[in-house]
Amino acid sequence: MKSFICRIALLLSVLASPVQSFGGVDAFFRTSPYAAAAMVCGMKGVCADFVAQKHQLKQRRENGEGLNVKMNRDGSLVAKLVPKIDLKRSVSFLIYGALYQGLALELSYNHLYPRLFGPHADLLSVLKKVSFDMCFQSPLLTLPVAYFSKAFVSGYSMREAVRKYVDDVLHHGLLVKYWMVWVPMMFFAFGVVPDHFRVTFCAMVSFFWMIILSAISNKVPAKKLR
Repeated sequence: MKSFICRIALLLSVLASPVQSFGGVDAFFRTSPYAAAAMVCGMKGVCADFVAQKHQLKQRRENGEGLNVKMNRDGSLVAKLVPKIDLKRSVSFLIYGALYQGLALELSYNHLYPRLFGPHADLLSVLKKVSFDMCFQSPLLTLPVAYFSKAFVSGYSMREAVRKYVDDVLHHGLLVKYWMVWVPMMFFAFGVVPDHFRVTFCAMVSFFWMIILSAISNKVPAKKLR
């Protein structure tokens, strides 16, 4: 833990110097890939969910939902929207971003995949990596872990998380949206991006994907709006 904090402090000190920033960041990502991945992906998860929540609060305001109605002394009613950021929801995306998208994907993409499918960036190797990720790892692990993280923080059961995930896949086009974003991006990640920046590149793309995922996974069923 102490060494991790020292590495983060080193990165921040390097970023303070514009001349040495790129070389320092490059060295940090090469020598501390897990610390870099956890930091970048955790921050990205929180920021993406915050953007999604702000957008949803704006929609609620436009639809007249979430109003707090109070009566003045003269008997008139005043309705005010009570904006509220769901911190538990943000924490769930912090956990998901740091532990899975950061640490687990660094392990799988940069250490396990090269052993399973080859370390090179030729078309066949990249095709194998992308196919395995899209057909097996993502639908069976990556996406469910996001729902399990939210369930753990929010206090509902793993069974409910599975039910919500299946419902989003069947009725909200979750997997189709996922493949539309990630199939071309993962071809680029495995074929072009340097190994030590691969998870960071995925985090950059994932910022926008997490906004989509956060919105999909927090949709209010139509029957609850009636």
